[in-house]
Amino acid sequence: KNASEIPTFLGISDVMLITSEYDPSPKALNEAMISGLPSIVSSAIGTAGDLLKHDRNGLIYPVGNTDLLGNYMKVLARDPQKRALFGKAAMADASAWSPKANAEGIVQALDYCFSGPES
Repeated sequence: KNASEIPTFLGISDVMLITSEYDPSPKALNEAMISGLPSIVSSAIGTAGDLLKHDRNGLIYPVGNTDLLGNYMKVLARDPQKRALFGKAAMADASAWSPKANAEGIVQALDYCFSGPES
């Protein structure tokens, strides 16, 4: 879809599914979280472990495990309260993202690289 249409589709969605066998950093996950959507993603999503907290703001399943994917889909389809809870947590987590937080993260990474973890 055209970028201008994405907010509409996120707004009418209940859950974001990203079932890729490989995707290092799908921006669709960030967009879903900012929009307050719970997500179900495969473990092959490179940023899954950084952005999602399993069973808090979304669900992560081992890539290729379609049985577990199906179970997770059923869980969220049948439980609107869980979807709402995950969506609120996703939006809260995403709200912490900012240019300032990014800059602080870069400084921390550089400190670690040049000084080690004890700094």
